[in-house]
Amino acid sequence: MFDEVIVALLVLNMGFSLWMLRVLGLQLKQTVGQLDQMVDEKIQRIKGEVGFEGGEPPNAIQQAIGHWLHNTLSRSSTPSPTASIIDVDVVRDAAGKFS
Repeated sequence: MFDEVIVALLVLNMGFSLWMLRVLGLQLKQTVGQLDQMVDEKIQRIKGEVGFEGGEPPNAIQQAIGHWLHNTLSRSSTPSPTASIIDVDVVRDAAGKFS
């Protein structure tokens, strides 16, 4: 008699636990969606207030790394017998930013 009651309580407990996991999963999904929307709205508002225009252009080191990656990825399986050196002019404005 007590064994059946214990098994029944265990089954009810497992069912309740699974139901609670489902409810928590749905709540978590909804909360993450709301958070994503709020962060997106804040970023758009800040971009509008500050007048963000994409930042400064890449500096000389970033350009050289970009050229090197491009050449490395677009190179065929046989290496080229000659190497090329990329000459990049470093130009800064009055504020010291790369232009």
